[in-house]
Amino acid sequence: MITRATTIETQIRGEGAPQGWAGFKDDLAALRRSRFVITSLVTTQLKLRYHRSLLGIGWTLLNPLLLLGVQALAFSQILNFDIRTYSLFLLSGLIPWQFFSNAIDQSSRTLMAHEGLIRVLPARKIIFPLADLTVSLVHSGFTLLAFFLLLPFMGGQLRPQLAILPPAILLMAGFTFGLALITMTLLTMFRDFSHILGVLLTACYFASPILYPPGVMQNYRAMLRLNPMTYFLELFHTALLPTGSVAGLGGAWPSLETWAIASVATVVSLEAGYLVYKRFEHEYVFYL
Repeated sequence: MITRATTIETQIRGEGAPQGWAGFKDDLAALRRSRFVITSLVTTQLKLRYHRSLLGIGWTLLNPLLLLGVQALAFSQILNFDIRTYSLFLLSGLIPWQFFSNAIDQSSRTLMAHEGLIRVLPARKIIFPLADLTVSLVHSGFTLLAFFLLLPFMGGQLRPQLAILPPAILLMAGFTFGLALITMTLLTMFRDFSHILGVLLTACYFASPILYPPGVMQNYRAMLRLNPMTYFLELFHTALLPTGSVAGLGGAWPSLETWAIASVATVVSLEAGYLVYKRFEHEYVFYL
């Protein structure tokens, strides 16, 4: 005879519920039903982030520009590049990188940050990293606006390659979300992973063509080719940099190889992240 306690435990652990990809359609329907909750989470985070801030949303524009100024001044001298063209290169790489690193950092902690809400809100836990990803996208949108405002002053121009941006952003968001689900699971279950995550993000930053153009890193070509971020950054560099920019970047359209690798990396990341999430979906609460 099945007792009430057994029934409750079964519901908590999700036994009998669709697992893996079998529950994908069900999750999509749940996300549609939770769209107002996601919107509320996003707006709340945006308001809290700039509460009692003197410049408010202006820090979204000012922070990357201050970082850009320091790094551009230092590395343009080290690499002997013109500071204006190098600033364009650096900012076109910092925009996607900051989106990626901020989304991963926030999403990995999201279940712990919303522990009280999770215990009372009957919604899928996937809405929390999705809300964090959306917040990071909003911030990146403002940073991208700053890029276009500064474009004429840095010798840039609007080009047909800007049409690359929407699919590039979509691919980058998918790739990031898949990894966010994995890091969220690891950090929820193992708190020490937060220290490892910081080291991994730092290593990825220096192993990606952000500070150094690919042409300068000829001795590390194999490392760059194995790094998925290289191909996402190539899409942004091609879209945002003028023809004949730093180290020959800008001008041409991305190769089919770049599109293919970025697309495959996105699909693999999403599939791996979703399967990890579904495996532990009903166990997260026990680690909070």
